[in-house]
Amino acid sequence: MPFSDDEYACPCTHDHEPTLLSFEVMPPRKPSLEEPFWNTVDQLLRVRPDFMSVTYGAGGKDRSNARSTVHRLVRDTPIQPIAHLTCVGNSTEEVVSTVYDYLDSGVRTFLALRGDPPVGQEDWEPGPGGVGSATELIHLIRTVEKRRCDAHPGEALRSAFKPLTIAVATFPADRKPSSSTLSALSKSAAATLTRVRPCAPRSSR
Repeated sequence: MPFSDDEYACPCTHDHEPTLLSFEVMPPRKPSLEEPFWNTVDQLLRVRPDFMSVTYGAGGKDRSNARSTVHRLVRDTPIQPIAHLTCVGNSTEEVVSTVYDYLDSGVRTFLALRGDPPVGQEDWEPGPGGVGSATELIHLIRTVEKRRCDAHPGEALRSAFKPLTIAVATFPADRKPSSSTLSALSKSAAATLTRVRPCAPRSSR
């Protein structure tokens, strides 16, 4: 006798959507800030956030600190961090190296964003062959993941059990990059997203 979907339905025990809690942290820029930073992280983890994202720094200038922070969160805490990744200030080789490094450390969630242009270069464009948009960054991340899975059956198995998750941050509607970015994201087969976060203008950050 076939079963109906209703027989597998889980009754809702609350009358509202559950609240998601997240924190965004900026990696310490000085050795003297390491201890207070991790003390703060420990306090934040006590309230059991759903996730914690780690910024990459304007122009990718904090990428070394960001990578070490993400590594430690994966290794020493129960939370799965969201690793920010930007295009501005990073060559394609640097982005690819960072993606491999994050995936090797166990990162499964990324926040892909173009990033603010360098100061005084509002019309910034990537160099030849460079990564210039969140759409291209998503494609690059998924390409690296596919190559790892193709090369190592174990990676493919892990990917099946814990699929890669990519979120994006976009500019508000009145910012020039927004309409083209959102249009490209909606049309790109590689851009399978789980969430889109609006990105505040620099002046309001």
